Amino acid sequence: MTDAFRVFLENKPEKKTLIGTELYRRGQVSLMRASEIAGMDFESFKEVLTDRGIGIRTATPTKEELGGEIEYLGML
Repeated sequence: MTDAFRVFLENKPEKKTLIGTELYRRGQVSLMRASEIAGMDFESFKEVLTDRGIGIRTATPTKEELGGEIEYLGML
């Protein structure tokens, strides 16, 4: 992400929410990643999705979506 775009989003928090919800709606990012993009905590972001009529997917996340968490747990 370019610095100019990052500054734009920092000054327009509603745009971050819009981008996060749209990426989630399209299935391009997980719920957790979408909430991070929106700059919101997980539960608040779920409420935004519900308010906008976007269903919460309950599919099991992929290894890529979980990032390094699987490897980390395997090391315990």
